[in-house]
Amino acid sequence: GNTPSSVGGSSAATATTAGIAALVWATNPSQSRSQVLSRLKNAASIYPSRNSQYGWGIIDAAQAVN
Repeated sequence: GNTPSSVGGSSAATATTAGIAALVWATNPSQSRSQVLSRLKNAASIYPSRNSQYGWGIIDAAQAVN
């Protein structure tokens, strides 16, 4: 219909994080998995803390890529 909706949860988060990881990896394809993961975590909103429900928080894609 015409009613706005939102999408959330782990299904949306997984796809979004995979896309950001691909962007990060594309900046330097020789990076290891742990290097990419480190860049993702460092760009997350609540890192170095970790929440049992939200993980490290929202990833800032621009920060992770740069």
